[in-house]
Amino acid sequence: MATGFDSSRNETAAVSGHAAYRLNAKVDLSGGVDYSYFKYDFFLNTEREDVWTYWVKARWKLARKTTLDGEVSIDNDRFDTYTTVLLRVTVRW
Repeated sequence: MATGFDSSRNETAAVSGHAAYRLNAKVDLSGGVDYSYFKYDFFLNTEREDVWTYWVKARWKLARKTTLDGEVSIDNDRFDTYTTVLLRVTVRW
């Protein structure tokens, strides 16, 4: 996937790729890499430039209407490296 925007005042670009694998009927795994010329960091409330993001995700179907999701992402720009870990439980009614 690739996106881009260019005008006389703003310029941005992003490219990403990922792969997914179904381990069994209850577990899905995926991972990928993204590049963003500009990226907004929701957790730090900042915008960063020239960011590479590497991520892995897993989804485990605990029951018919319940899933457990986990994600680890590593954002690397020219100044710092940030790691984010997210765990989510979803129950559908």
